[in-house]
Amino acid sequence: MHNELGITAPVPTKVSSFHERPYMVIHADEIAVAIRAAITDEQIKNIPVRIGALDQFVDCTDIAGNADLSRKLSSLFQR
Repeated sequence: MHNELGITAPVPTKVSSFHERPYMVIHADEIAVAIRAAITDEQIKNIPVRIGALDQFVDCTDIAGNADLSRKLSSLFQR
């Protein structure tokens, strides 16, 4: 589907192993890099690449469920 959009050069469409693990993946990180490289609008290009949502880097329900602690981590999401 991505290749049909024509927004980047074609990317590989075959799934392959994730390192030595028994998981098959599409390597979406490579697609994301290709999309970011194809962006020409300077305002969009200058948007920082961020780390994602809190639960993507904190595996702790004590933090994720605590608004005060979560707010302290908000500096990670600011410029």
